[in-house]
Amino acid sequence: MEQKVLIFDCGCCGEVLEQRIKDALPVEVERVVVEIGRDESGRISAREGLYKQIERYIGMAEVIVIADPILALTILADLRSRFLSQKFVGYEGNLDELTKGAREILILAPWALRRTEAYQRMKARCEHVGITEPDCKKWLQATKYRNRLTLPDLSNEIKIGVRVLVLNEGLLEKRDRLEEIIGWRGELIDFEEDITKKVQKVCGLTKWVV
Repeated sequence: MEQKVLIFDCGCCGEVLEQRIKDALPVEVERVVVEIGRDESGRISAREGLYKQIERYIGMAEVIVIADPILALTILADLRSRFLSQKFVGYEGNLDELTKGAREILILAPWALRRTEAYQRMKARCEHVGITEPDCKKWLQATKYRNRLTLPDLSNEIKIGVRVLVLNEGLLEKRDRLEEIIGWRGELIDFEEDITKKVQKVCGLTKWVV
């Protein structure tokens, strides 16, 4: 009998992650779409409502995945302490693992997230790497335009070999455009691959290559 993986999709990355896990692993995958606050502070503070929805599914799957990396970073530790019998997976600040060999990291995150303890712990794990945290407004503007005359100048931020971590909801929804903007100089960090590998490990599926 296949193990079940339950994905909580709060509006970011859920559909792509669902397909990635289905393609890579012999598990049953169910995606649950939930609505939470859309602004920066609301998205991070809307935990209690989300916890109540998650509680209804405790024990119904081998692992519950929080697809939204912004939320996962801030709530995974709390979820594990609340629901001891349930396994949870998501992005939890392992930036050092995802950027091995990189000299520069560019983090696109809203101010509300930057002020959280989880975010600061994530940064502390990468003391050996140069970290740039630009204003996301300029990057959001850049994703709206293709004409070089109207594009904001991002050349000082996109250094050769840079790894880009996107923790901004508006930019997560435009990752294809971000890849075009970054071009050959750097690469976006792939959340889906990282999370799929974590699901593989939790489910004990060591024979499969993700």
